[in-house]
Amino acid sequence: MRSLLLDSKSFWNRGVARPRSYALYAIIICTIFLFPSCGKKGPPTLSYRGEPFVPVLLHAIHREDKIILTWRFPKDKEADIKGFHIFRRTGSDAKQIAFVESDIRRLTDTDFRIGISYHYYMTTETEDGRTSRDSEPLSVTPATVPLPPADISFKINRNSLDLNWEHADNDIRYNVYKTFKKGDYDLNPVNKKPLTVNSFNDSLSIDTTVFYTIRSLRDSAIRDEGYPSKEVEITPDEMVPSAPHGLSYFSSEDTILLYWEEAPEPWVRGYRIYRRLEEQDYSFIGETVTPAFRDSDQLLLQRDYRVRAVGPGKEGDASELKDVRFIPPP
Repeated sequence: MRSLLLDSKSFWNRGVARPRSYALYAIIICTIFLFPSCGKKGPPTLSYRGEPFVPVLLHAIHREDKIILTWRFPKDKEADIKGFHIFRRTGSDAKQIAFVESDIRRLTDTDFRIGISYHYYMTTETEDGRTSRDSEPLSVTPATVPLPPADISFKINRNSLDLNWEHADNDIRYNVYKTFKKGDYDLNPVNKKPLTVNSFNDSLSIDTTVFYTIRSLRDSAIRDEGYPSKEVEITPDEMVPSAPHGLSYFSSEDTILLYWEEAPEPWVRGYRIYRRLEEQDYSFIGETVTPAFRDSDQLLLQRDYRVRAVGPGKEGDASELKDVRFIPPP
């Protein structure tokens, strides 16, 4: 202690102003000798883990007798949470209606009544039991859904497909749904926004069977979408090309050359040629991918021809050329 006091005296002798009281002197000594230890790490403490991530309610769709809720949550945060609590509030009455696991992004609610306003919101629960703040609420007031469209028909064009149906009412909109697997339709229609007309033009699927269904809906924020129409199935066999136009011929020394206009349908695979000699039946004699065919058989006999365009599944109607005779050159 004596050495400490001596060292302290030498400290003041270095030109530092001496304090006026022993109390202040004690404070300075403690500051000099005790505070350097404050930089040392103490025992580990529980770190702050942050607030759980809050999900974002995106959409509410009223379809048939269901309200379908969808939400967004980062995929890379799924491992940190146990799942989602979904709540529904009517007036001042709020209750939890479901708890779903962390990889789910959709919920169907069937416990509601038409014309009643509901407010949905969510929270996240972590694996250690912590709960996030409430999400922003989503307000829903379901209305009566309209009847499905009727009398659906289709027409295959050169490179597109026309769907038509009976128009229900001026206040009704329509959504068209498409799938390549019978009965398995997504929530999103192929039209970008609800249709106000009773027709839709779509690209043509040449090699695959495609299915369509149409739903009527009201012009509301939650769709208020009715039951699906009768499903329409369109197979490659439905794509029947038109009959070739301009069928004619030209005789040379050793052949009869048939030629015609190219088929207007871009999905035509080629042409098949049939011939009848005298009173026989028509028989297949060849095919070509270009609108021309050379026949060199039995040139002196009178003959009739039929030419058919070939679609993805079927041949179209035939164009006929009768009483073709070989005219030898002079």
